[in-house]
Amino acid sequence: TSDDREREGDDDADDGPASPPLVVYRWDDSETDGGRGNWTRVARASTPRARRSPPPVPNEYVCPITLNAMVDPCLAPDGHSYERAAITHWFSTHTTSPLTNQRLDSTSILPNHALRKAIVRFREGAAGGDAAG
Repeated sequence: TSDDREREGDDDADDGPASPPLVVYRWDDSETDGGRGNWTRVARASTPRARRSPPPVPNEYVCPITLNAMVDPCLAPDGHSYERAAITHWFSTHTTSPLTNQRLDSTSILPNHALRKAIVRFREGAAGGDAAG
């Protein structure tokens, strides 16, 4: 009805442009109203708004093996950082660099504390909307 349309337009007036709400009607075939059927509103739902996506993770924070943001970055003998679980798994079957495929003299890894702190600062800034850390 026109009353429904007026109320629907007022819901999100200050939130910017939005999709019109979804209104569900059912045909009521009862004998009321002199034997004529009538449309009855049974449900109404607003369309979901797109959420602001988090900023993309800088490439330096992405493991070259998993292609995911690192949580526990480690430095390998090839000079690159990898997620600890990924590089440990790689070295269990290889003695080469995952990036260059060159043979390595060692498969020992060291935690990359500086990179881990930078990733934590980035995540905290992205979660709080504040880039300063």
